[in-house]
Amino acid sequence: MEGLDELTNELKKKSNSRVLKRHAIAFGLKIEVLKRIQKNLTSL
Repeated sequence: MEGLDELTNELKKKSNSRVLKRHAIAFGLKIEVLKRIQKNLTSL
């Protein structure tokens, strides 16, 4: 999952337009949600 964090950071750096930044942030949020779901599943 660390590679995905690096990817979102690269997207944020490269995206100068507001739309791309919004997509990068939304993508990052989706990954955070997926991480939490994975943690919940592994803790069960």
